[in-house]
Amino acid sequence: MNNQIILRLENISFEVKTGSSSQKILDNISLEIYKSEIFGLTGESGSGKTTLGKIISGLENQTSGKKFFNEKEYSGIESQHKIQFLFQNYIATHDPLQKIDSAFNEILKLKKEPSSNWYKLKKEFLNVVGLSDEVLGFYPGQLSGGQLQRLAL
Repeated sequence: MNNQIILRLENISFEVKTGSSSQKILDNISLEIYKSEIFGLTGESGSGKTTLGKIISGLENQTSGKKFFNEKEYSGIESQHKIQFLFQNYIATHDPLQKIDSAFNEILKLKKEPSSNWYKLKKEFLNVVGLSDEVLGFYPGQLSGGQLQRLAL
């Protein structure tokens, strides 16, 4: 196993305030994930798995604690180009009325990639996830669940 820590959490806590009271969802979670390590997070329904995933990916801010990616502390939106959260219902992440190519274009615009590089970047990504560029012309409903899951990455 590679000994380079790619993601480290230190004492991550998260609580939800409701009126004058608060409920602790996560309490001092610490973990390390190493480069090339396969990591799975399991737990009962309502145990905080999704909340922790949102905190790691920057979709939610922790109440306390620190997050490190490649040994650099990060917070909020700055992590969203480095860490991706794959929702449990990955099918719902795709607009059924939008071709896959258009969805890619929106992402590349947001990332401020020059349009001259778009096709090359799309083809590289599709190659990494084991899909051909012909999926760019399809709507989500024309693809399998496995294909949609890979595209959600």
